Amino acid sequence: MILLDAYAVIAFLQADPHVGPEVRQLVAPGTGAPQQAAAITTVNAAEVLDHLIRIRRADPDEAVLDLEQLGLHTIVVDEQIGLHAGLLRARHYHARTRQVSLADCIAAAAVLLAPDVDALATADADLLDLIDAEGGRTHPLPASDGSIWTPNREA
Repeated sequence: MILLDAYAVIAFLQADPHVGPEVRQLVAPGTGAPQQAAAITTVNAAEVLDHLIRIRRADPDEAVLDLEQLGLHTIVVDEQIGLHAGLLRARHYHARTRQVSLADCIAAAAVLLAPDVDALATADADLLDLIDAEGGRTHPLPASDGSIWTPNREA
């Protein structure tokens, strides 16, 4: 299962030309592609709704319906994921070089701990760096400028 962060879902719902098509393939693969379920954490789902309603001024009922119609599996943030997210943020956050939010760290913890999650799909370079540093699997999405993250493997 592929875990989507809030950015990926928001970009898809707003038809971002760089991210939208790739997220569409993750959410609803074409008939020739193997079916792989997509998921979101409850915290990232809350982040999507907050953005749609507060920033984009979407109708709350329509925003909830849009999110529900994606058919994403929901990963509940339990104590294990929550505590691990706190440890990840304490270990990796830096104001200038790695600005990962607590919601980002929850997604990272879910991909690192949930047995049925294969990778996290995001364009957030700081989050991708964190997951890579922790040995987790990622599915880099195009950023808003079309660029795609690559690991920084310094010797």
